[in-house]
Amino acid sequence: MDRDRADIEAIHRLLNRYQQAHREKDWDAVRSCHDETYFRWFGCGSTDPTDWVPHLFLVQSEMQEWGETRMPEDVNYEQEQQILQTDVRGNMAISVVRESGRWRSDTGQIYSRWDDCQNVWFTGRIKGEWKIVGAFFPDITPSK
Repeated sequence: MDRDRADIEAIHRLLNRYQQAHREKDWDAVRSCHDETYFRWFGCGSTDPTDWVPHLFLVQSEMQEWGETRMPEDVNYEQEQQILQTDVRGNMAISVVRESGRWRSDTGQIYSRWDDCQNVWFTGRIKGEWKIVGAFFPDITPSK
């Protein structure tokens, strides 16, 4: 197997493991998918970068609280994804992923929902291992 194919498969395993960890509320596993920093921003449905909104920047010490306090305990993460494309260049890669999902409580209340979004995940090879370093959600607009 060539190196690019092996890297792409490793990145796909990482992205799948990340989503599974959210479904299982395994915040240690979520954090293990990241390196020391993580950033993400929202595109607000615009192709104009001046409309985009920086949403989150975390260092590793902040990730535990972020994972454990994002939603009430009775809220479950439901998500489906299809990785459409992954391009690797050296120690960095970008993956386009079609995603649908929601955060839904045991009583049926939906806190957040996304349908058929094409999101972008940024990964880096750090100390020989692929880690998530950032994400861009083009169609999401943050609530005020």
